Amino acid sequence: MDKIEELRESLVLNKLTEKKEFETQFKEIAENLFNIFIIKTSYGDFRFEDIEFYFHSKKHPDYIAHPRKSEPLIWYINDFGGIDINFKSEAKKQNPNNPWSKYCWDKESYYGGILIRQLKRISDEFILDSPLKVAELFRNLGYATEGNGAMPQLVYVENLPKIEYITDVRNNLVKSEAEEDYRKKLKTISSWYSNIDHLSDEVDSYKDQVEKEYRYINITNKNNKKKRP
Repeated sequence: MDKIEELRESLVLNKLTEKKEFETQFKEIAENLFNIFIIKTSYGDFRFEDIEFYFHSKKHPDYIAHPRKSEPLIWYINDFGGIDINFKSEAKKQNPNNPWSKYCWDKESYYGGILIRQLKRISDEFILDSPLKVAELFRNLGYATEGNGAMPQLVYVENLPKIEYITDVRNNLVKSEAEEDYRKKLKTISSWYSNIDHLSDEVDSYKDQVEKEYRYINITNKNNKKKRP
């Protein structure tokens, strides 16, 4: 099995059951993205500098993960305009034949992705320092009538200089530590679904999710400061 296929397989998380299994898998994926993969684009080759993991399932509640249906290792423009690498995701829509239909909150659903927060170009160390700037790499995809789009490509590279990283909580998941702000955020999350109204009461569970250190950052990048709510 080649490295791309190994990575693809590692993005199938629905069979994991224990908290430690998810954390171990996230760490392994982050290690690989930082140290054996680059993103090849028409603007140059880039290395990962800052990524965040989002995955929701009945065994791993993560309310902030946006519902989606996807095969693993698919580029995904998330609802905030950034770019994710999708996990294997199975979320059901209220009306499967309507692309604008809301998703259903379902105990059997699982979904999520890896948000790319920052990339560094190898040739000159130019930094794309936000999810929206990273997304600019995906704007020019080629002619609409031809199958030769210039989509960025994930590529395995041997003998890259090793990146050491630190972990941190994910960025801006809640405005402040006030319970009212947790409830407001949970109310917003509830609006993504067609059939849920209880999430605003799940403050303790959401607080626990917010504190998870599922952000991985190149330790040498001085632009990255710890950001806690």
